[in-house]
Amino acid sequence: MKTKPNILFIMCDQLRADALGCTGNWVKTPNIDRIAHEGVRFSNCVTNSPVC
Repeated sequence: MKTKPNILFIMCDQLRADALGCTGNWVKTPNIDRIAHEGVRFSNCVTNSPVC
């Protein structure tokens, strides 16, 4: 691999998984939707030590 990959983690506290436009919600989130459609979106993730 000659170039380094672009990696962007978006982590929000207190955000439901279905609160974005890319998941079918009516809320308009065009920039996050574009990132989700052009990249990889994990829809089934768990944590053993949540923040709240």
